[in-house]
Amino acid sequence: LSSRRDAGDVSALSEALEGKRSPIEAWEGEKAAAYAAASGGTAALSARSPAGGFARAARLIEEYKVFGDAASIAELESSLATVKEAYDTRMAAARGGIELRTEPSGAEVRVGGIAIEESPVRLMDVRLGTYPVTVRMDGYREKVLKVTVEENAFADPGVVVLELITGSALLESVPNGAEVWQGNRQLGQTPLSLDGLAPGESVYEFRLFGYEPSSVSGIVKGDSELSLKATLADAVWKHLGKLWTFPELGLEMIWIDPGSFDMGSPSSEEGRNSSEVLHRVTLTEGFWLGRYEVTQGEWESLMGNSNLSYHKQVGLRAPVEMVSWEDAMAFCSKLTSYERSVGRLPEGYAYTLPTEAQWEYACRAGTVGAYANPNLDAMAWYDNNSGGTTHAVGGKLANAWGLHDMHGNVWEWCIDWDRDYPSGSVTDPLGSNEQGSYRIFRGGGWPNDAHSCRSAGRNHIEPETQHRIIGFRLCLSRSAI
Repeated sequence: LSSRRDAGDVSALSEALEGKRSPIEAWEGEKAAAYAAASGGTAALSARSPAGGFARAARLIEEYKVFGDAASIAELESSLATVKEAYDTRMAAARGGIELRTEPSGAEVRVGGIAIEESPVRLMDVRLGTYPVTVRMDGYREKVLKVTVEENAFADPGVVVLELITGSALLESVPNGAEVWQGNRQLGQTPLSLDGLAPGESVYEFRLFGYEPSSVSGIVKGDSELSLKATLADAVWKHLGKLWTFPELGLEMIWIDPGSFDMGSPSSEEGRNSSEVLHRVTLTEGFWLGRYEVTQGEWESLMGNSNLSYHKQVGLRAPVEMVSWEDAMAFCSKLTSYERSVGRLPEGYAYTLPTEAQWEYACRAGTVGAYANPNLDAMAWYDNNSGGTTHAVGGKLANAWGLHDMHGNVWEWCIDWDRDYPSGSVTDPLGSNEQGSYRIFRGGGWPNDAHSCRSAGRNHIEPETQHRIIGFRLCLSRSAI
């Protein structure tokens, strides 16, 4: 019966009921087809739902009982029962299979609630029917699907792609702004939020110039956030008075911590200029500053035979002079390029000239008077003791932060354009943002009086000027111009 289409399943019985043929004749014709369906190939069985065919035939027999004779009815019922029994017997023995692959492989596969094996799966001798199939794997979302097993065939739903249960992480450092690295890949800067992370242990390295690298690790869990914070320790060299030497030139640099100070001078200070308006300045980032003024020897080592200094007779340890602001910046640029080429400078850092605020902050070294030491002769070469010439750097006492010749010897270029001081508090000032006519230079020099050498004293001149009283001091900072 199951081999017949809906409209033709019971055509013979229908014709019998309409009086065209006797029920027994009609059934005899259908019985052969029914037996064939019950014992034949896959195509006959899968053409339609066998259960529906048997049910419809049974209903027609019930209708026939109204006017049919008992013998005919009994024979029809017996024939139907025999055919159904043969079909059921055959179907009970029929088998198919299930073939299933997953991405990634190795997932647990459960069929009808029973754990079978890990994927890829190829099950044979499976009873026909529709089964729920559950695919599970640690770290992935469970997936449930239905597969229908047909005779002599493998049910294959294709590759089942599992969805990774990802987590997230919030990475912070003290101070923030540190680069976050994983292996050889930079992920960003703290504070940093990361999404879509695979479950498991994750290791991150925090890097910030001036601090020791720090590695932190944690377990990422699906559907949750991992929070990690690293407190960065100062680099071993980043302490006041601790020197770092540029190897090729022997150029010594000292780390200057960030901080706040009063810039300018009070109205009562002798020799002050009206431009020295007293105001509060905060520097939020530390920086390196040369322990000494750049020497003639250092200039020649980097720039070649271009030393135009007036006081060459003093020797290679004398400060270089007769350098314009542009000359000094060219020295900084060349040194920066070299240091980057050998991997000693992190991204964003450069050798440059100090800002006027950085210069005065370092010159004062925590003092508030006119000079970093009341005994100017002990700290500075100026008109009272210089003998009309420059002197080798470091010949006088350093200030409290280890810096020599901040007062006297030669004036020192700053990076700023000349500008008027503000009257209120400022943070990380950099002079005028607009190009002007003059660049600032500070500190006084060998031919100048004591007033010119004050911590607050300032001067300006055209940036292309080369003069035997002006040199410079290196600064290494992250916010280089």
